[in-house]
Amino acid sequence: MLNIGVHIESGKIMWASFDNKGPDEVLRGARLSWSHCNKMINLYDTSLCELYIQPFELIKCQVQAYLYYLMMPDEIYLNKMSTSPKIEPKDFVEKSKRVIQFILSSPNMNEIFPLQMPRRYRSNNGIWVRVVNS
Repeated sequence: MLNIGVHIESGKIMWASFDNKGPDEVLRGARLSWSHCNKMINLYDTSLCELYIQPFELIKCQVQAYLYYLMMPDEIYLNKMSTSPKIEPKDFVEKSKRVIQFILSSPNMNEIFPLQMPRRYRSNNGIWVRVVNS
């Protein structure tokens, strides 16, 4: 992934990287890549200062298809599954395959999203803390 930053005072554009990718990265990856939610959405509520993941349903492909993706050599996976293989981060394939392994574990989405409530998090000094829905 290409990450850039802009120096506010000078307007200079520079390379940037972010060590903290936020909570539930695998779950967010499953939602973005393997769910019926085929669009980007805002995950951050600025009025509450919370990150939230709305409930979603996974696409249930044949297990053989997921296993095929997992068995692909990393270079082939990168070239076939990325829209921009030349600029993906080094851990793109590893993280993508971790999402597929999560899906293969057959997660119960009703347990992940009880009562169809979003998973909510608030940053506390740079550490994401889960907010319990009430």
